[in-house]
Amino acid sequence: FKSGASFHKKVKSFGDGCSRKVKNEHEARIIHSLRSEFKLSIILEATKFPKSTYMYWQQRFDRENPDREIEEKIQEIRTENKDRMPLAQFLIGKAKTSRILMRKYF
Repeated sequence: FKSGASFHKKVKSFGDGCSRKVKNEHEARIIHSLRSEFKLSIILEATKFPKSTYMYWQQRFDRENPDREIEEKIQEIRTENKDRMPLAQFLIGKAKTSRILMRKYF
């Protein structure tokens, strides 16, 4: 290697670190917000997003979030602890907490 050579880290793109489900939901919501300006077929073609996946998420946009109270409690704890997450305070499992955090903050 030459001295002074620079190496660039991979740039984070939309959805890095997210599960496919969370990424698809975010993309479907973005597409939904663009529908007032463009035809759906044009948006789906430009984004290469499957129509069936968009329709799946469109049906779920208005559903009540069953984890709303837990998310509010997590937000409260994160605010009190300066974004550190003391998992011992929860009566829910670590995996569920991780899923909620991933969906909410990433």
